[in-house]
Amino acid sequence: MQPYYKPVGTNLCTIETCSLNLAYVRYLPSLAGNEFFVVLFAVLAAVQLVLGIRHRAWRFMVAMIIGCIGEIFGYAARCGMHYQPFSEEPFMIYLICLAIAPAFLSAAIYFCLDGIMTVFGAEASRFQPRTYSFIFITCDAIALVLQGIGGALSATATTLQGIERGIDVIIAGLYWQVFSMTLFIALVLEYAWVVWRKRGEVASESAKVRPSGCFRAYVACLSLAVLFIYTRCAFRIAELSDGFGSALANDEVLLMVFEGAMVSTAVVLLSICHPGIAMRGQSQVRDSDSLASTGSVTSLQTDPRLDTQSSKKGFSVSISSTRSSMSDIANV
Repeated sequence: MQPYYKPVGTNLCTIETCSLNLAYVRYLPSLAGNEFFVVLFAVLAAVQLVLGIRHRAWRFMVAMIIGCIGEIFGYAARCGMHYQPFSEEPFMIYLICLAIAPAFLSAAIYFCLDGIMTVFGAEASRFQPRTYSFIFITCDAIALVLQGIGGALSATATTLQGIERGIDVIIAGLYWQVFSMTLFIALVLEYAWVVWRKRGEVASESAKVRPSGCFRAYVACLSLAVLFIYTRCAFRIAELSDGFGSALANDEVLLMVFEGAMVSTAVVLLSICHPGIAMRGQSQVRDSDSLASTGSVTSLQTDPRLDTQSSKKGFSVSISSTRSSMSDIANV
């Protein structure tokens, strides 16, 4: 058996006339299971659209919606494979869309790092917050291009060797994505360690603000989403490396768990703990902390010549400036 098997001369095959051993996968994809993921990702895309518009999280919204649309097309193609297991078109749509869609989801996660570092303090970071976003978005774009080129090569190839080259490029893109995510996780863990170790020494004004419960939940959900997407990428490397004729590539249950469940759970977490909601909540905590601090300072003022109106005006400007700053961060 060739490592990357492409049916030859099966254009006229049907489920009734040919064995599934001649199909692109050696089973009929579950119609109910794949339809479930089509509907789920459609709902999640709608949720991301509403939350993105409401909280003006434009970059995050666009990346998440594109990722969800890719998942929808991928699972819809698998529904087509249920009826046409010998057809090349639905197979290639499934292969390409499910390969590249999570890259957009990881890009959305990278956009969130700016806000997290602003809250906990950028002083503990090895680089400026926006430098992280630039580096990892670039890495994600490279992975996306590699997987897209690999899918295109496979889709247009007319020989087995051409199919193999295309799949190899897809695998290279997945390896690059895993490498960049590993580097991302390592740098974030380093940052978290420095913040924890120097939590009483960081001089940043933002680092002195206590993170809200909503914001802490958001960071936890973001961390789990990274873990789920990372696990999915590792699974896809193992699946494609063994070839389409392998047992791993023909186990739909594993695909549903390590592809469908992992990615959909990540999107659900990023919908429940949306960055717009978390940042708005953090802004309110900053306002309340500023109010308490200003109230304490004001109570110490005993000079009867104090210009009360001026103090109120200055306090109002300070609160507005703080809220504006956090609002800008929320627009990831």
